[in-house]
Amino acid sequence: MRSELRYQESIRNIYADYVKPIIKSSRGLFGTITIVVMILMATVGPEVVPLDLEPHPENMWCIPSLQHLFGCDYLGRDLFAMIIHGSREVFLIPFLASLIGVLIGVVLGLLGGFIGGLSRRIITALTDIWLTIPSFPAIFIMAYAFPKSYLTMVMILAVFSWPGLTRSIISEVSSLKTRDYVEAAVNLSLGRSHILFREILPHLMPYIAYNLGALYVGNMTSLIGIIFLGVAPLNVTNWGYILNTMIYTYRALLIPQATPAILIILILLIYVKLGVVYFAQSLEEVFNPRLRVYE
Repeated sequence: MRSELRYQESIRNIYADYVKPIIKSSRGLFGTITIVVMILMATVGPEVVPLDLEPHPENMWCIPSLQHLFGCDYLGRDLFAMIIHGSREVFLIPFLASLIGVLIGVVLGLLGGFIGGLSRRIITALTDIWLTIPSFPAIFIMAYAFPKSYLTMVMILAVFSWPGLTRSIISEVSSLKTRDYVEAAVNLSLGRSHILFREILPHLMPYIAYNLGALYVGNMTSLIGIIFLGVAPLNVTNWGYILNTMIYTYRALLIPQATPAILIILILLIYVKLGVVYFAQSLEEVFNPRLRVYE
């Protein structure tokens, strides 16, 4: 009986601490629904939605209907199925790149902010130099020069994902070091690992959560952008490749019937980016209870 009560109490605590702060606001709920939709699209979607890449000229540029939810493309193929099957790389590559970028930024930021001295000067100088590089042209050139693969795209995007977060964490850690509770931990000789991971890192989680969302949105834009420009055609169902073929090869901008197909992809991109940003913003209340406006 006691174990059951403890289990119920832990469930209530998880809901109050992690779920309620996110879904309480309309933005958080919108972001949560978006994340769930993205996960289902990338995991379950390709397993349940059949993909037929054979041309069907009779359906060319057909408008959205019950039979074709998003209409058809320039070859009469179902656009809904192509978008579902292309969502895996569109969602997964930016996420992995953003995750690697955040890990690099956190490690370098903690080193530069907590240790200080020469390490801070070196990391700050490296970060300043990296921030002066125009990221999208550099990504474009590297994507063109290196072999076309998923791993290559992840690493190229990750290389340009860490400097902004590194600068933010260095500044924040430098400020946190002067707080009373950190100085008390230092005086008690609790060790650097305790101070970093128990006293400082929890206060950085709002920065990390928001930057992960912001980096994800930016990396998704860069990935689709370079594929749209024809530099890294990884998959014919990639959203950037679909737009590229529609606009450059089949002159979709000059065909009125093609407008719904183009708009659907653009609206879906806006929806995904907005949902991710809202979800990342709602995570700030999870990691910073002072921001919660209810109880």
